[in-house]
Parts: sequence; C-alpha cells; structure tokens
Amino acid sequence: MGNASKSPMRRPACENSFRKVPETSTEPAPIPEKQELLFHEVLALFEQNTIAYAVAGAFALREHTGIYRDTKDLDVFLTPKNAELAFACLRKAGFQCQICDPRLVIQGAPR
Repeated sequence: MGNASKSPMRRPACENSFRKVPETSTEPAPIPEKQELLFHEVLALFEQNTIAYAVAGAFALREHTGIYRDTKDLDVFLTPKNAELAFACLRKAGFQCQICDPRLVIQGAPR
C-alpha cells in the first residue's frame, strides 16, 4: 500500500471551469435595447405575415419556468414551409439570412 494511499487526490483540470459558467437566475438580466427591438421586429414581422412559430431557447425557459438565462439570440421553431415564408419575409425587410443546416439551424442577421 505504501505512499499511494497518502498522496493527495489530483483534481481534474476542468473542475474550475464550471465556476466561470454563468448561472441561471430568477432575476432577469437586462437585454440591450437594440437587441430587444430587433427581437420584437422579427416577431412582429412573423405576426403581420401570419407565419406560425414557437419561441424556444432562453425566452421559452423564462416564460415556462421562471428561470432566466442570459442570451444573445432569439430561438424560434418553424415548420419547413414556415421557415421558407419567414426567410422571404425577413429578406424583404432587409435582413440577411443563411441556412447553416437545413434540418436544424437558420441564421438571420439585421440589415
């Protein structure tokens, strides 16, 4: 047995990295005004053009659980047909859109 039982346990290298990850909160983090206006504009365009969507991600988590997570984007679920309509609608409004993975991710950027 010797010294093996007396040696200090080594900590995994990643142990401290968990402390750097922001925690969730029951208090909302402020959303920059420009970002909030952009999110409202996108959803208003979908509403005006009767494009069915479901908000997902951090905003859905907040609405359904009361848990707030910091976010930089707006996640929405769209059917394939509605994704095409949303693309056309956003492009017409001057947004730049790109399909990253046709089954999963579509990115849009403001004008």
